[in-house]
Amino acid sequence: MLAEHTADTAFLKHYTGRGNQGCCGVNDCQEATVVVLEEGGNESVVMIGKDVITIPNAWLHRSKDPKGRGWWCFVVPSAPYGESPTYRDADGHVRAVPPERATRDNTRCVFYTSMM
Repeated sequence: MLAEHTADTAFLKHYTGRGNQGCCGVNDCQEATVVVLEEGGNESVVMIGKDVITIPNAWLHRSKDPKGRGWWCFVVPSAPYGESPTYRDADGHVRAVPPERATRDNTRCVFYTSMM
């Protein structure tokens, strides 16, 4: 399956995160509640859904989503042999299967909607 950006996720293509690479790869971003809990000089503490992690500020962006949503862009986990790392969502768009929870190791970048 080929991945494609939708009208809702097109704005994500213009940002960088982990390793100064693009935030979005194979549709590896999913809508999420993202809140900055503590902003530091080089790193910030963020809550992605229920997970609280510390990430470099270079991975952190204010969401410019036209619908006001936050996004979590993740490192696509490897799939077991014979299984696909992608699926089709309800709208027929190809998406990467996300990790079970957000961690520093599997986060590319986040787009937050609020700060504490």
